[in-house]
Amino acid sequence: MSCYLRLSLQNAKLLPLVEAKTRLNRYFVDNDNVLKMATRSKLAKTADVSLESISKQLEKLSLLDEIQRDIRQVKGEFEALKTKVENLETGQRDLENALSHLDEDSQDLKSEVSLKAEKAVVEELKNKIEELENEARRNNILIVNFPENMEREHEGSSGLAKYLFTEVMEIDGSVDFKLVKAYRIGQKREDRRRPLLVRFVSTLERNIILKEAPRKLKGKDVEGSKIIITDDVCQKTQARRRRLLPKMFDLRSQGHQAFIPWDMQPGIKYRDCQNGQWKFIREEDTKQRN
Repeated sequence: MSCYLRLSLQNAKLLPLVEAKTRLNRYFVDNDNVLKMATRSKLAKTADVSLESISKQLEKLSLLDEIQRDIRQVKGEFEALKTKVENLETGQRDLENALSHLDEDSQDLKSEVSLKAEKAVVEELKNKIEELENEARRNNILIVNFPENMEREHEGSSGLAKYLFTEVMEIDGSVDFKLVKAYRIGQKREDRRRPLLVRFVSTLERNIILKEAPRKLKGKDVEGSKIIITDDVCQKTQARRRRLLPKMFDLRSQGHQAFIPWDMQPGIKYRDCQNGQWKFIREEDTKQRN
């Protein structure tokens, strides 16, 4: 066979193989494209699913953020409310303490008011007792510095008192002094003369003696002794009058005629040396000025 024929035969044998190979290549190419497309489709679907999942996750995260914000807000409001409650509790405790102190102060005030009321009652009772004691002595006088050896000469103390009124003081003889009694008061001592207490039947007669004594006894003495006649009052009134003495002496040093009257509440009566008017200073006024 010729060479050309052999080649033709060989080509004829190889032609089906080549064709098969070509078809096979096409098959693989087609399958590869299909596979690629399927893979792409699957990847696309997977991507869509992933994006959807991510979107849902993002939504959940956003919702979670909102929940956390709400929680923080609620927590803040709770803390604020807690602070208010604590402040209210503190205020309540302070109020209770204040009320407790107020109650104590109220009790102290009640005690103080009660004590003042009791003191006022006691003082009022003392003043009432003073008035009653002085009322019981309203018909009495005290004759001070009268020699004690003269009772024998005038038939006792009553006779001595009448001698003083009629002979020494020279009171109008038309006045008949009626005495209840007369006697010395205090314990007898050699170094002093006891006052002579005289009680009249009438307050009027007692007032006549007290009124006339300063003028009638001025410049006179009995056995060398200057006689003083004063009203008979309780010790409290005497103490009140003694406290007025410095003021009385001060007024006298200024040229005023001043004395402590027996016929009114303790005070100082004085005659103004400038205009000649009589004035009266109450005991309370002297305390305020001091």
